[in-house]
Amino acid sequence: MRFPLEVLAAASLFSACVIPPPAASPATPPEAAVPAPAPPNVAPADPAHDAEHWFPFPARGASAPTGLVDLSALDATPAGAHGFIRAQDGHFADGAGARVRFFGVDVTATACFPTHDVATRAAAHFRRLGINLVRFHFMDKGPAPVGLLKPQSTELDPAQVDRLDFFVAELAKNGIYANLNLHVARRYEGLEGPAAQRFEFGKMLDRFYPPFVESQKTYARALLTHVNPYTRHAYAAEPAVLCVEMNNENTALPFWAGNLDDLPEPYATELKKQWNAWLRARYRTTARLRAAWGGDAKPAPKELLANADLSTGTDGWTFESAGVRTRGEVVADGGHRLLRFSAEKAGTASWHLQLYRAHLPLAEGESYHLGFRVRAPTGVAGAAGEIPPARNLEVTAMLAVADWRNLGMWRNIRLSPEWQRVDITFRPERTVAGEGRLNFSLRNQPGVIELGDLSLTAGVPPIKLATGETLEQATIPTVRGESGSPAGEDFLRFLADTDRATARTLATFIRQELGLKSLLVDTQASYGGLEGLRRELATSDFVDMHAYWQHPDFAAGWSKLRFHIENTTQVAAADGGALGSLAVYRVAGKPFTVSEYNVPTPNDYAAEALPMYAAIAALQDWDAIYAYTFLDFSSAWDADHLLGFFDLGGNPGALSFLPVAALTFRNGLIAPAPAARLPLAANEPAPLVGENALGALWRRAGLPPDWIVSRRLEIVAPGIRPPPALAAAAPVVRWEAAPPRPTFTVEAPALRLATGRIAGTTLTLGDVDLAVGELPRGDAAIALVALDGQPVKDSKTLLLVAVARVENSAMQFNAERTGLTSWGHGPAVAERIPLTVTLPGSFTRADRLDPAGAAAASLPLAPDGQGRTLLRLDRQPSLWFLLRR
Repeated sequence: MRFPLEVLAAASLFSACVIPPPAASPATPPEAAVPAPAPPNVAPADPAHDAEHWFPFPARGASAPTGLVDLSALDATPAGAHGFIRAQDGHFADGAGARVRFFGVDVTATACFPTHDVATRAAAHFRRLGINLVRFHFMDKGPAPVGLLKPQSTELDPAQVDRLDFFVAELAKNGIYANLNLHVARRYEGLEGPAAQRFEFGKMLDRFYPPFVESQKTYARALLTHVNPYTRHAYAAEPAVLCVEMNNENTALPFWAGNLDDLPEPYATELKKQWNAWLRARYRTTARLRAAWGGDAKPAPKELLANADLSTGTDGWTFESAGVRTRGEVVADGGHRLLRFSAEKAGTASWHLQLYRAHLPLAEGESYHLGFRVRAPTGVAGAAGEIPPARNLEVTAMLAVADWRNLGMWRNIRLSPEWQRVDITFRPERTVAGEGRLNFSLRNQPGVIELGDLSLTAGVPPIKLATGETLEQATIPTVRGESGSPAGEDFLRFLADTDRATARTLATFIRQELGLKSLLVDTQASYGGLEGLRRELATSDFVDMHAYWQHPDFAAGWSKLRFHIENTTQVAAADGGALGSLAVYRVAGKPFTVSEYNVPTPNDYAAEALPMYAAIAALQDWDAIYAYTFLDFSSAWDADHLLGFFDLGGNPGALSFLPVAALTFRNGLIAPAPAARLPLAANEPAPLVGENALGALWRRAGLPPDWIVSRRLEIVAPGIRPPPALAAAAPVVRWEAAPPRPTFTVEAPALRLATGRIAGTTLTLGDVDLAVGELPRGDAAIALVALDGQPVKDSKTLLLVAVARVENSAMQFNAERTGLTSWGHGPAVAERIPLTVTLPGSFTRADRLDPAGAAAASLPLAPDGQGRTLLRLDRQPSLWFLLRR
């Protein structure tokens, strides 16, 4: 889970989950990540969850009796009964050589440590839902009940360890494997002051700082050498453990707001020492270093910003206010012209308070240098009194036209009343001729800034070493790691090498000294872009990834009410959305897993999450997928309503789709698409460290527009032999993202699926027709799956799941439906869907199921006169139904 690093201190109750850098801050953007201050207005009644349009459907948890939807037979033997899972021919295989696909969930912090009674019921509950893998996440957060550690200690708490042991053993009895996370949120001893605020969990620092590396070894030894008395195996030798994950979402390479420049002590000295050792190994002498960094002065490059000296006032600048009182002006200060921008209050979107230069000639592949001075002055008067100084300034290079995408440069600058010099080098990607834009944004925070000495030039100025800065004396200062300059790219190479070295050190320790017999992974491959993938290929037994569609934006600090979502459907994402960002990282010959994925609550389109996820994962032939998370810092195993942003437990919409997703993926109900392969060069001219680096490489390779459903992406990496290409199967997945009716459908022998803007339409999926009535929002997700694995026309038992919106009683959105003013309470309520299903052949019984999957009422069936059966669901109060012949 990912949050911006500067938000982590406020997010002490959540797993990390950083959204990629904001891609756009347009003047009138189609998308914007807003912090959503609590608005005075709320959404009109919806219609207030009235009985005509909504019905109560309280989720039933681990205490629910076994209903008619029971996938326990998928796990016929205990986990590990056939030996350790291993990587074989690019996939997971058991000790007998049989391929195994894993459909998992995370349990987070408190949820990792249920009582013995709850653990027994939860394990059986997971098995019935088709889950065969659980990721134990955030176990190191702190003392009971949240984590494994003793209070104010780095030692393991025996009572918490006992609960973990028993839960792992109960899961294993039910055929469910474990993924054990090591470092997620543990704060290292000695991490204090500003460094603790900036790197709350020590991430990035623990990729190079020796005491933190040793701390990871100590924790790993304590956990992995501990013998579970219920299985009689140490965790390092536990066959029911699929894998150990060394680090959650971590890298030394630049990622989002995280960077290693301007470090406090003692980290700055240690990093500088390692940097100088790396430079000495690479260049040997200061003379060679100076020559490589362009030490000789070059002609001054041409200025690209007209009116850069502000001699004609604010000409060329655009100031975005969106109705908020803002002011852009040129002021004088000691003979210097300064550009001042002030905003007296926040707008309604994060892009509202900004200034920019548009229509700039930024060209792909060219190096650019942006330089300026900036401060946040005090004492500037506004209409209602003094305007506070701004706290942060976001600087981006982006398109000046739709889709307003980021072009590969993003910087967040912490401001003070004192002047600071900022120099940024970058190489833009995916440009449009003459349509570049430099954007300076306050991220919707009131304040005032002043800019001076602005300059944008093609080419970069040389790095000039000061007197006394030599390799021989190990006094070369660290630089900003950015593409576009030789020095910046060298620093990226250094960080990449350091990242790999630390990962190898820890992996060697865990495998050799601790004797781990299970699989091992370092961290998620996208943390570090292409260099992150190279790190994983050199260290890990498989490639792992995370992604979220419209993760809440907590720009103003984590809060259950102070957040923003776009609240749009992923079905309308022409580039494959979050699912596309995952697929580009798969490597031929290596198992591929996604250990976190979700469309977080609240979202009007959340029902599409699990069926689309499972369908794309099967089509792309991945090896393990997890839904994040069953419970998040919670022990509410029997909750009857939506608990928070990420919890599946308590969410009847997600719980109803879990068996569909499990069968789709584990049983391979969708055959893999034909392969598209991308050879990976041994080295790129410059380090590619952005999260979207792999997507850029695939785009250059010329992927077809429909690649997400027509091609199975496979990177061919040096030293890894890809398996033979699979024969192409008939296409069964269709994704039409274009308006006005974006739809995602599957027509596989044992599965039919439709999601997107399907209300008011009739869809024919082979021998099945779905006639969907009108819905206020127009979107729903409907799946029909054969529980016996037979083609729909031959199946004796079919499960039908139909979900539109699911909310809590009295849940209240803001007027824009981009945030909440109240989470409401239980029970959960669901939107009624008018639906008629036409099925092949004759069925004898149809049942409406209650939340636990038991028959609640028998429904009438009717022949259509053509050898088919009609099932009319006129707003039936259920999310799932069972049909039998």
